[in-house]
Amino acid sequence: MLESLRVLSDSTGFSDYEKFRHFRRLNEMSSVLMTQTIDADLRMFMLNANNRIIMGNLNQPMFSLFSDEPFQSAARIQPDETTYLQWFLWKDDAKVYYYAARRIKDPVTQTHLATLFVGIPETYFEKFFQSADGGTMKLLDYNGNIIVGSPTTDFDSNKSIHTEKVINNLGWKIVYDTPVSHEEMLVSQEFLFSFLSIGAFFIIFLVFSVYLARRITTPIYHLRNTARRYVGGDRNVRMQVQGKDEMALLGHVFNQMLDDINRLIEQVEAEQEEKREIEMQALFSQIRPHFLLNTLNSIKVELVMAGDTVHSQIIASLISLLRSYVRAHEPATLEEECKLLESYLKIMNVRNKMDIDFSWSLAQETADFQIPRLLLQPIIENAVIHGFAMHPEHAQIRLEAKWTGQKLMITIADNGRGMTEDNRQALIAKLSLQQESDHSANHGVGLINVSRRLKLAYGKEAGLKVQSNDDGGMTFMLEIPRY
Repeated sequence: MLESLRVLSDSTGFSDYEKFRHFRRLNEMSSVLMTQTIDADLRMFMLNANNRIIMGNLNQPMFSLFSDEPFQSAARIQPDETTYLQWFLWKDDAKVYYYAARRIKDPVTQTHLATLFVGIPETYFEKFFQSADGGTMKLLDYNGNIIVGSPTTDFDSNKSIHTEKVINNLGWKIVYDTPVSHEEMLVSQEFLFSFLSIGAFFIIFLVFSVYLARRITTPIYHLRNTARRYVGGDRNVRMQVQGKDEMALLGHVFNQMLDDINRLIEQVEAEQEEKREIEMQALFSQIRPHFLLNTLNSIKVELVMAGDTVHSQIIASLISLLRSYVRAHEPATLEEECKLLESYLKIMNVRNKMDIDFSWSLAQETADFQIPRLLLQPIIENAVIHGFAMHPEHAQIRLEAKWTGQKLMITIADNGRGMTEDNRQALIAKLSLQQESDHSANHGVGLINVSRRLKLAYGKEAGLKVQSNDDGGMTFMLEIPRY
């Protein structure tokens, strides 16, 4: 734009195409500015150094001479000029305009190139000053003259609030006067509106609170009465539930709880009845073992007195075994369990006409360790029935117990016929799942019982392991953690 202004600063017409090209450039920019300010109905044009129009939206030919004195005066360069913008009033036959004039100098040579004029119609200001909301508002120029103002209102200036604001870089001033009574009325209206709003809100809040309290307290009241009737013995009473809110959910849960309590009561009553029957049966069953033990003990005494030590020892072993069965619910020390196994094998040797050599070795502090009674007997029975089914010679069972870290390791090994790898893997799988065998003749029923009792007595860390040994038989290892 500066280049175009230098070319057209002293032109009086289109002497060549170069000036026409620069003229087109200025007017293209002018079109953009006019489009942005079309709603304000502004007048915008530019005079060159010879006061000829080179850009604008005036209804005058280009390069026509603009001879009006206020515009020529604004375009003159004064040596002591320091004002950034010049403002002046201009009236024509149709409207009144306030013009802002800015002189454009060449930044290199400081020569005068052109003057830009922007005219703002008086109507532009009047639409902002038509209603001053009970007071008066005026726009004053830098000399204090009124540019535009709202209609004068009759009120005492001594009882008014005066407010003014100076527009920077312009010197104009906006003044607003409003009567005190008007402000007091506005404050009263605001106070009344606030009071009514708060009152209405309080009433709505009160009604909603009562409604909400009823929605909460009524179900609670019914819940209390239902619980009181249930405690009083009416087990069929239930809370009436309506709706789908939280209290309705609570009512459903409460009714479900009463149903569960009824089932538990019925279950406890049935268990108590069953327990009484079991206790009666236990009282009767106690007579039979004692009678049997006393009878066997009498037979043993007769055999000892007759000098039959072999059969008397067998009867003594049978008595020890039966006493352990009677006291199966009581724990036993590891040493007592090994002695019981000796008695069991003596009976099995006589019964099956076998000669099984049983030896046991207990490390220090393991003999008094308590285990569930008859815990090891199924393992020995498994070796006798399955491992020594073919009645081999030199049949042996070895039992060892020792502490390994924080675990008690009980190892029972035999030199029987063992089992195939497939059967051993199947047995390991059953022990890990603790599933009973499908056929009682197969390996695993008693062993699974041992594994279950271990875990029930000592937790998940306890377990039973199975592996083949160098003698061709099986080795069973019981791991019991120390607590």
